[in-house]
Amino acid sequence: MTHPAPTPPILPARYERDSAGSLELVELAGIAPEIMTEAEVVRFLRLDTVDGIDAHKTLERYRCSGVLRPTRISRKLFYSLDELRRFVRLQTDGDQLEE
Repeated sequence: MTHPAPTPPILPARYERDSAGSLELVELAGIAPEIMTEAEVVRFLRLDTVDGIDAHKTLERYRCSGVLRPTRISRKLFYSLDELRRFVRLQTDGDQLEE
């Protein structure tokens, strides 16, 4: 018996507010890559949708505290999809991380 292929993880669309305060589509949703940049991780974890936080500083705090482990390729930090899934499970199961 053949099993259906698993649904690939999705990076949500990205919106920004224009000068009138209306939401404007900046980037379409797409399939999440296996290795993500910081900007892609912010979208994947939807940190950009949380009011009152600096998404990049939050990601840096997670990284510096060791709860989210990046992969260094050349001189740049990337995050594997497996690591992000582990991080989400930790958040869900342990609720150990503070904002």
